[in-house]
Amino acid sequence: MVVVVIIGILAAIAIPNFMALKNRANEASVKENIHTVQIIVEDFHIRADNMFPGDLTTTIIVANSAYTGPEPDMAVALQPKPMYGPNSMMGDNVRNPFNPGNDALMDGLPVLIANPTGIIGYEASNTIGDDPLSGVPWTEAPSGPAMMYRISGLGIKGIILTVCQVGAK
Repeated sequence: MVVVVIIGILAAIAIPNFMALKNRANEASVKENIHTVQIIVEDFHIRADNMFPGDLTTTIIVANSAYTGPEPDMAVALQPKPMYGPNSMMGDNVRNPFNPGNDALMDGLPVLIANPTGIIGYEASNTIGDDPLSGVPWTEAPSGPAMMYRISGLGIKGIILTVCQVGAK
């Protein structure tokens, strides 16, 4: 009887710690995905002559009509979850760590109640004076070129605003 009680106490301590560890690992995966999206957006920026994509499906040739390099029809991601598409710069290893069946990417700011945990949001703006950190104000750019962007991920407790990159042509 004493052994069963001791095992029960150990399980009561170990299971919550395991769940917390799993959530921290998933949050770290969200941050890694944010960084991956940032690298791809910066690659797009270089190819598109210092312009960022207005949304995830904006192609290089749309952002920079004078582009003469290879693969002008490349975009960051053509759909919100893997397989992102043949003309996507995003690798299929970027998945929603909390639920791999859910979308991993979206245009716009993720909202805790409306969007699945683990999703990465991309926002772009052409409005000088928009505040990339607070987002107040923030005027979403249409598909096409953009002057600045921000990337945020949705963790267990809310938004993870890890990346804030501003650029101008």
